[in-house]
Amino acid sequence: MFIKYGIEEHLLNLKNKGEMYFCPCQQYREYEEKHKQKGLGDKYDGGLHSKAEKAWLRSLNNGVSIALNNVDVSVITAPASNTPAFCLRRTNSIYISSAYREILRTQFSEYTHALIIKDESRFLEQVRYKFRSKAFVHDVFYQDKLYIEFFKFLKNGSSEIRFYQPKAKRGYYLKTYLELNNEEKDTLVIDDSNYFRTMFRKDIFFANQKEFRIVLPYEKIDKGTIYSIDEIDSYLVKIDDLVDSKLEEA
Repeated sequence: MFIKYGIEEHLLNLKNKGEMYFCPCQQYREYEEKHKQKGLGDKYDGGLHSKAEKAWLRSLNNGVSIALNNVDVSVITAPASNTPAFCLRRTNSIYISSAYREILRTQFSEYTHALIIKDESRFLEQVRYKFRSKAFVHDVFYQDKLYIEFFKFLKNGSSEIRFYQPKAKRGYYLKTYLELNNEEKDTLVIDDSNYFRTMFRKDIFFANQKEFRIVLPYEKIDKGTIYSIDEIDSYLVKIDDLVDSKLEEA
């Protein structure tokens, strides 16, 4: 099932009118800097962020490479900055621990309610239909390094609903290599056909969010924008009523 936490009025508009508030990826990155608090956004959102023992920077002009040791690398592709994203929590239970309730209070103090969407398939089909198969949806990966699982998702990952893949245009935004073992290396090219998949990775710090994302690669926005998909089959509850003291993990 999906859960959307938020302000009661906003969630009622989501439930009754299907008003989904999408933010450009850059806005999530700016939240952390603006509020000086990790959790309100992510300064690495929508980009490739990885800690590496070794990395190389290569100039496309003259081919010169610079070796780097023990680095924290973060890059974002230009089109991801203003690509819209909508976030939900995906879980098997509506209930949360007291510890996670405290996390919500700290990071999102104005949130009082939760909208519960039990029928995932029905909701996702509604999303697919309203966005004409131009919405890419998937769970978020949580990692502090570029692991093989996410590397493969960036290359060939599929949306959970039917999706019209954008065509790759001339050129690319990023080319990177991953050593799979001592003998095999694989190459990843980020271009217009897959740049939006970089928006499905967040740091381990955020893992308890269990985030599921809906991204609109064919749309570009500079600020939060409402897209309507009509009434959603769901129900509204207070977050405090979801707390189960028997649950220990956040």
